[in-house]
Amino acid sequence: MRVVGPLDEDIEALQEEFDDYIRENGLTVESMLAAYTDPSVTNLSSIVWLIENEGKTILLTGDARGDKILAGLERAGLLDPQGRLFVDVL
Repeated sequence: MRVVGPLDEDIEALQEEFDDYIRENGLTVESMLAAYTDPSVTNLSSIVWLIENEGKTILLTGDARGDKILAGLERAGLLDPQGRLFVDVL
């Protein structure tokens, strides 16, 4: 299995956004984690999995944006010269 998203720069941007949210609202990281909610989190943190087993492939995208999925697949060298990836299950 390979995780192809989120991208490092998206994680860093999310961390900065989260830190700003904590500061602006006078919260602590611990209080946010304990609440299990953070209204500032975006879909850029979705994990994208490419699972390969016995010649079959499954691409699990969660609710990631299409451009981020393609960027992760490209970065991992998984797209063909036309920018495509064929999978058995999406």
